[in-house]
Amino acid sequence: MSKPILFDADVLIHFSKGRALHLLPLLYPGRICVLDQVREELSVGSAAREWVETQIALGNIQGLALPDRLEVIREYAQLHRRMGRGESACLALARYDDRYLASSNLRDIQSYCRQYNIRFVTTMDVLAQVERQGIWRENTCDEFIHSIRKQGSRLPVNSLAEYRNRFEPRKL
Repeated sequence: MSKPILFDADVLIHFSKGRALHLLPLLYPGRICVLDQVREELSVGSAAREWVETQIALGNIQGLALPDRLEVIREYAQLHRRMGRGESACLALARYDDRYLASSNLRDIQSYCRQYNIRFVTTMDVLAQVERQGIWRENTCDEFIHSIRKQGSRLPVNSLAEYRNRFEPRKL
């Protein structure tokens, strides 16, 4: 089995707004992990929080506490000075537990991931994989992008074609 993927709140929120959380276990069966700090960032009663809690209860995704290891706790504390709890926890664990990351907060994570050779995907990378695997067609992906942008989420592009033209989609 491939490495576990630590999902940050932003990707879960994007897929919740796009009514597409159900796609994540299809793409990454048995690999989705959500840290307690990320769960806490999801609003109580929100669709994303409810989905995560249900999927953990069903055993479809793994809920995790941040390990009580000195290097992880120390790294988390250092990172938390400049970014959110969920991102900090995901980055610290990805670094010391050799896991992948799903986060769209590129401004916060990109240089850190490069520095420590942490592989990651963004919402757009996941969406490109949805289309590549034939789960959705390009027009459905574009509707997803439009829908979540209309709801106030920021994405770097307006369409999947624009994404492919401007960026090299990452895969895990």
